[in-house]
Amino acid sequence: MISYFNKFIFFSLTLFIFSFISKEALSDGHANFEWTPEKPYYVIEDPNAEGSEKQAINKASYYGYRIFHQNCHVCHGKAARGSSFAPNLLDSYKYAQKGEKMGNKVKYDTPYEWFLDTVVNGYKREMAGGTVNVMPGHGDVTDVMTNIDGIFGYIAAMADGKLTTTNRPGKGWKIK
Repeated sequence: MISYFNKFIFFSLTLFIFSFISKEALSDGHANFEWTPEKPYYVIEDPNAEGSEKQAINKASYYGYRIFHQNCHVCHGKAARGSSFAPNLLDSYKYAQKGEKMGNKVKYDTPYEWFLDTVVNGYKREMAGGTVNVMPGHGDVTDVMTNIDGIFGYIAAMADGKLTTTNRPGKGWKIK
């Protein structure tokens, strides 16, 4: 027979453990993470993961990685490092970050402004004989536009040198 005292002790201990676990859950990086154009990602190390997943990123950037590899990597290469006909987006991010003129002769205030303009409207270049549409706009591609902030976060994490894997990163929001 369980006494009321034992029930009270059990209930108090359960409440204490639950509040401690909840406090820990709220203090982790993902629970406190709020996306902004200035800080569009987080990268944390997962010592229990294997291979490329040892570096884990926030949920939006992870889905940005997936959408990038679904829509963009064919031209921009694995992990946005460029190809023979499309630029290295990590370098482009850094140029935009410095406020330098981009290939379309435009200076942007922020890398996010550059990224949105280029992805939504495409990239056109003036050449002999007229304007050439080098990259089509993706403003009407639902997957891209739904995950535009995550794609930007994925590229920013790599450009800032925080995400160094060129393979699939881990899921930071699932790390316990």
